[in-house]
Amino acid sequence: MTIGAGRCIGALLLALTLAGCASSPPTRFYLLSAQTATPVGPAVGFSVGVGPLELPAYLDRPQIVTRTAGQEVEVAEFERWAEPLQDGVQRVLVENLAAALPGERVQGWPWRRATAPDWQVELRLTHFEREAGGDAALAVRWRVLDREGRERVPLRATEHRAHPGGADYPDTVAALDRVLADFAAEIAATLRSLRKP
Repeated sequence: MTIGAGRCIGALLLALTLAGCASSPPTRFYLLSAQTATPVGPAVGFSVGVGPLELPAYLDRPQIVTRTAGQEVEVAEFERWAEPLQDGVQRVLVENLAAALPGERVQGWPWRRATAPDWQVELRLTHFEREAGGDAALAVRWRVLDREGRERVPLRATEHRAHPGGADYPDTVAALDRVLADFAAEIAATLRSLRKP
């Protein structure tokens, strides 16, 4: 092979590589956001901790997941979370609970022993995705422990759904924000029903 032919082949390979890169859609990144919450009552002087929070392995990834028909899921390669999903869900739940429980100290896991909360909300998400029909779905198992680790609200299963205003990923993320806000309101109402620790 002559030097000129080698250069032509090299240039052709470079052009094909650049053309392949140019045809890929841009990656978009999304953040979950807290919603404006209606306070559920006056401050009563207890503190709340959110976590630890567990995710199923199929959700523990940067890409946004859609559950399609049957047992199949679709992973959106170019639609991604801007932070680890576990961190984003916990952050938004803390913010929503702080808005729903004004005057109470709300913090995310982990915390120091000196700042251990009066009530601890342990959570395990089983679903947090867009469904085949377009709805955003949250399914979570959770319980409430007191400062000594005693179970004050037994393990319960909760589901929330929201219909997005459109079929795009920003609409899906906004609907996922709404299901987290609905869940936070449920937690706040449950905590209010407990006797002050």
